Amino acid sequence: MEDTFLTAGQFAAMLQIDRHELDRADERGLFVPVKRENNGHRWYALSQVNAWLILQSLQKLGVSEPEIKTMMSAPNDFSGLLHQQQRLINKHIERLTALQEQVSELITANETAQRAVADQVTIVNRAPQDMLVTKPTADAASETALIELICRN
Repeated sequence: MEDTFLTAGQFAAMLQIDRHELDRADERGLFVPVKRENNGHRWYALSQVNAWLILQSLQKLGVSEPEIKTMMSAPNDFSGLLHQQQRLINKHIERLTALQEQVSELITANETAQRAVADQVTIVNRAPQDMLVTKPTADAASETALIELICRN
């Protein structure tokens, strides 16, 4: 089946976008026409509609231009590339969630410290924390005795 070719204006009108979006995408090498005449007229194939929609989706996801160029040059593995992007986003979410938890803990600690009254005991209820505990060594008793001796003097 032979492809239908459209001018840049026709292609943009069909997609309901500004023709200058096509110009900018072409200038940056993100979306190039299938034909370019010597006078500068550009022709897009009807079969490029899906590629344009993919480009817009990648831009909305915040994918960098170099990554977009890679993805657009390998459309056969587009699903795999999207899965890879999804994994990267999930890693970012995990990092951001951990940072959010740390900031929340710091806010709680700061607000608790601000409410504390000098020379008065303040009881703070916190979630249990995991601790690293090591088994005492054979020298632990002598080390403890040495520390007690130093502290008395």
